[in-house]
Amino acid sequence: MKGYSRITWAVLAVLAGPAMATGVYRWVDDDGRVHFGDRPPSEGAQPVTVTPRASDAPAPKAATVPDRQRMLEMYQREREQRRAEKAERARQRAEQDRACKKNAGILRSYLSGGPLYEDRPGGRHYLTAAEKDREMAVLRELLNKHCGGLPPDLQPKRGR
Repeated sequence: MKGYSRITWAVLAVLAGPAMATGVYRWVDDDGRVHFGDRPPSEGAQPVTVTPRASDAPAPKAATVPDRQRMLEMYQREREQRRAEKAERARQRAEQDRACKKNAGILRSYLSGGPLYEDRPGGRHYLTAAEKDREMAVLRELLNKHCGGLPPDLQPKRGR
């Protein structure tokens, strides 16, 4: 039986040799482009000897279990950091939305007419028309700058 398997291996090696040693061919087409391939075209191909070069770079080593664990922990920390940053941005947006709604409400109350006052240490101070205009200008500027503009009901009415 051992003799038979040696003969089988020998025959397979002889038959596989030419298949594994297929050549590389170089040819130039009608447009002047150089091509390489393992099968020559009908004519004009020249066999090329290809010798593999040893790479200067070391072969990549397989990641060990501790390496994989460290990578997994690093990815988990990054994922948690991104989640925390996303939650913080959402919190800031919600806080800004609340401030925008509050300032829009204050501006609505200023526009509704009636006297406006500030509580000061000496008692109430009623705002003059000029002070009221300045306060409304500040609120409009805040809404435009931080809230994407005035809400539709607070935008100036345009004549027809």
